[in-house]
Amino acid sequence: MRRVVLLWEDSIGGGQVVREFGPGSLVRACVADDLGVSIYADEVKLGIVHHPMNGNQKVVHGCRAKEYVNSSATVMAVLDLDRAYQVCELPADACLVSIRNALRERTGPAVVRLIDRNIESVFTTARVVLGEPTTVIRKPRLQERDRVLNALAFGRERAEARSELRSRVPSFDRLVRAVRCALEPRPA
Repeated sequence: MRRVVLLWEDSIGGGQVVREFGPGSLVRACVADDLGVSIYADEVKLGIVHHPMNGNQKVVHGCRAKEYVNSSATVMAVLDLDRAYQVCELPADACLVSIRNALRERTGPAVVRLIDRNIESVFTTARVVLGEPTTVIRKPRLQERDRVLNALAFGRERAEARSELRSRVPSFDRLVRAVRCALEPRPA
């Protein structure tokens, strides 16, 4: 079975025991939808590993860690686009091509995926597709982010809502498709 390791810029809900990391659960659910399997299927549950790293710089350093470089897993760095320029030591108005090139130099063989704006844009869209009130929340508490994203992730009846989120946040859809492709068996 192929494995994908996602190194997230985000962190797990502060101080509380969190059963599931919301962004990771949502990726697993979307990949399961694409594969036509349950989120609990081995290829999804065991094949996709999430490591919230709490910071862009930690993700970049993590990409070069021995445990990942020497692994047969596909390693993906998941960063928020609105802060990616900082880890590259580029000006805030740097173009996307410059940011991607600088990140590739820093992350080595890892695949880099950028979330347009940030994970909060996924959170806000998740609230919309779930029909929750969309009062402006600049940066949700981690527990609230995980609650909303997990609510969308768990339950086959939410597949249509997940599909709508993916159409509204193309960068998240590209992340899901990249993870799904990395899980597919490679020809011998």
